[in-house]
Amino acid sequence: MKKLLIALAATAIIGVSPAYAQSSSQAANAPPSTKDMRHRNLNGNFQREYDSRVLLGQKGGSQFVRADDVAKCLARRDKAAGELVGGSMAGDPEYGKLVKALSTRYSRCAGEEAAGVPMMLISGALAEELVKAKNPSLDDRAKAVNVNAAETFYTDARGRSIETVGRCLAVYSPGLAMKVLKAAPATPVEKSALASLYSQTPECGVPSAPSDFSADEQRSAVAAGLYHWLARS
Repeated sequence: MKKLLIALAATAIIGVSPAYAQSSSQAANAPPSTKDMRHRNLNGNFQREYDSRVLLGQKGGSQFVRADDVAKCLARRDKAAGELVGGSMAGDPEYGKLVKALSTRYSRCAGEEAAGVPMMLISGALAEELVKAKNPSLDDRAKAVNVNAAETFYTDARGRSIETVGRCLAVYSPGLAMKVLKAAPATPVEKSALASLYSQTPECGVPSAPSDFSADEQRSAVAAGLYHWLARS
């Protein structure tokens, strides 16, 4: 029975990842179009995730909270956990490294509470854990930014996405991004921190939180962006 539960949990968290392709003619400062990015193979995985939640007695609540439980487990067990932070711009659009780790050597981290949690959130939660562990001192707004390096970091030839926006926000407003990560998920404090991050970072062309993405997804994108930006430095 234990093997079955682990297998179900691993199956439920595999395969939910964002799609990023958008028209190359999109205006440079236009907010990201989210319509094409939302499907993320949901048609093929929703029923499997639902079935797993039912079989495992999965309860509701913030998915990011459950993702963070998995992330804490990974961070404790792997000194090179940063290599598991995936995403399209990290060269791992399907989060293959993370999936493999949770399916094999770190299968204990993929317990019942992980059932149905998208891999993007687990990856983002892991990035958040790694950033907060270093507790960097960051200005709300970056005082000096190498524009060429920044644009290379957050520009994707396939078009804008929640991932590219998360990276852009982390570059120009690292301290405000950190405030998002320090806020408890699914709280008014998190909502306020996200609102401040968007409104005070005009360089990214997204003046307010995009309604097509959940706070969990936005937080994950910001966390991954901040992790990768600090890691490259």
